[in-house]
Amino acid sequence: MNKAGSGTSASRTQLLKALLASLPSQDKSLRLLVACSGGCDSVALALAAKQTGYSVALAHVNHGLRGGESDQDSRFVQQLADQLGFHFHALEIPSEKWDQKQSIQAQARQFRYAFFESLLNDFGYDFCLLAHHQDDQAEQLLLSFFRGNQPRLFAPMPSRRDRFLRPFLAIPKSTCISALREAGQVWREDASNQSPEYLRNQVRLELMPALEAVFSSASSHLLDRAAWYEQQLSLLETLLDPWIEQTCRFQHGIHTCSWAGLPLSIKKDHLRTFFTLVLQRWGWHGHPLWQGAQLATAGTGAKVEWEGTLVRGREEIQWIPRYDDGAAKTINQHELPFSGFWAGRLVQMEWVTAPETLSGGDILLDSAALNWPLELSGVQKGDKMAALGMKGAKLLSDVMIDSKYSPAQKWRAVTLRDASGQVLWLSDFRIAEAAKITPGRGRSLRLVIEPAD
Repeated sequence: MNKAGSGTSASRTQLLKALLASLPSQDKSLRLLVACSGGCDSVALALAAKQTGYSVALAHVNHGLRGGESDQDSRFVQQLADQLGFHFHALEIPSEKWDQKQSIQAQARQFRYAFFESLLNDFGYDFCLLAHHQDDQAEQLLLSFFRGNQPRLFAPMPSRRDRFLRPFLAIPKSTCISALREAGQVWREDASNQSPEYLRNQVRLELMPALEAVFSSASSHLLDRAAWYEQQLSLLETLLDPWIEQTCRFQHGIHTCSWAGLPLSIKKDHLRTFFTLVLQRWGWHGHPLWQGAQLATAGTGAKVEWEGTLVRGREEIQWIPRYDDGAAKTINQHELPFSGFWAGRLVQMEWVTAPETLSGGDILLDSAALNWPLELSGVQKGDKMAALGMKGAKLLSDVMIDSKYSPAQKWRAVTLRDASGQVLWLSDFRIAEAAKITPGRGRSLRLVIEPAD
């Protein structure tokens, strides 16, 4: 536990001003929840919140990862809440809740935010205040830089996310400590913050001090540079937004970007940057976004798997999201008429009388040629079909290449097979020769399928 003595009132005033400036409203009826670990930054935030005169409560999570020290932190925060006249909320994480195969830090963050969200909803607090400060932000900027969160060179923590506010992002940790010293307020030190086991601690304990030794005020310079690059990216997005709108479409559950009409300078020199902005628009982020952008220099057919399949075509990329209905479907004769989905595509089947004349858009199979039950499934390796009008059987993979299937047509291709496994039909192509109908004679099985793209 730490305590110190004297100082000026400047630090406490600075923290109070930062807190008040972060609030979207100055309504005195605001109810604030302060996330408090017991460390110097969150204790300083609690003291600043006390100065606002608003209704305030403290929320503390005991992760139970440091034995008795964790319990002492909880008691300290409860005593702080009593001292300040705040309501106190606590959550203790049982040991059996932790998955040792997963990141402890990631799990801890999930536990905390789920707890804070529940308090906001259940008790009607307007905002939850988080005590991340300038030093934390500098560490985050370095981590994001080396992790490569494209298209952003830096990915700072936001000062606001929904009902979560970070008032101290421009405040150094030293100011928090000075404010506590001015108030004669004690705080807790988390010994795990000194452990080199965690990457963030390595940045805090080794990288940042080395930078500060070479470049004075390195943290504030990082924040300034990050703000500058954010402005540049904002300008770039503004300039390219009309082109993104023009080249992208969403149809039948598929995202497509066709860049044939882009200016030559973008296609030749800046396609990767263009891809990153497109993928960001589609909700991609982090390392998958960086991987997806590499398709700018890849060949036709190259792909990246992330919540589905991103495929490069000749002058387009298509993102085919993962569907949960891609398993084979068995269809019995008594189930007709049939309507269902395969890979997100609506497939319908019904009996019809064979028409006198055939339309090129009709998919009709001779009922006498069907060996039930039938099966809807994807294209399997080695699948062949003797297609209508063709001599001999041909690999379906070759059929799709020769027919210039789009990536979406390939990845959402549907086949209809009979009980023997014979392929009777390939979507976006044609039926098998053996299943052709005789116009005007007998019953036919009619298929209707939603387009792939």
